[in-house]
Amino acid sequence: MDHHTQSYEVHAADSAGNPGPFEAAYSTVVEVLAHCEENQKPYVIRVNGEFLSLDRFMETHVSAG
Repeated sequence: MDHHTQSYEVHAADSAGNPGPFEAAYSTVVEVLAHCEENQKPYVIRVNGEFLSLDRFMETHVSAG
């Protein structure tokens, strides 16, 4: 059985929305959202080698209701 575990890296974002310092890595979307909510600052999330703004991450990885 080949189980691929998704990994999400949370990076602080600079004023232009570019990735800054690495803060944490998580295996679930819920953990990422909790981190971002707790710290209340701009973030970018690295998923599969691509950096996504928090808004884009929400659009692509958080199901609507």
